[in-house]
This record gives sequence, structure tokens and C-alpha cells, in this order.
Amino acid sequence: MYEARVEDMSAADRLRIECTCGRIVLIAVNGLGLPPYLRVRELGRRLKCENCGERGKVDLTIVWADG
Repeated sequence: MYEARVEDMSAADRLRIECTCGRIVLIAVNGLGLPPYLRVRELGRRLKCENCGERGKVDLTIVWADG
């Protein structure tokens, strides 16, 4: 995951985001309009929790569509 980039993820792949407040969401990264060269590990700094409002305090996991 540390070297995966946004361009490596297909429309079927999801990013599992778990905030420190306990909220867990699955999102498709392709629809966010992010630069394709951006590393997935760097997304944590850009994401803000809708529940608690904290930015950057998340745990990221890629959920690949093929397994």
C-alpha cells in the first residue's frame, strides 16, 4: 500500500478509512478528482472525518476488488 498510487486503483477498488473516533467508511478513490500520481498513503492528510471533524487522523487500507 505504501507505494500504491491513485492511478493504480480501478473504479472497483475501495479505500477503507477508519477515523480515531471509530467511524469507518469505504470510498472509491477514482471519483475524488485527485492527481493520479498521488500516493494512497498521503491521502490521510487530506481527509476530514464527517463525524468528528478531525483531519489527518485516519487509518487507511486498500480493499482491492480482485481479492
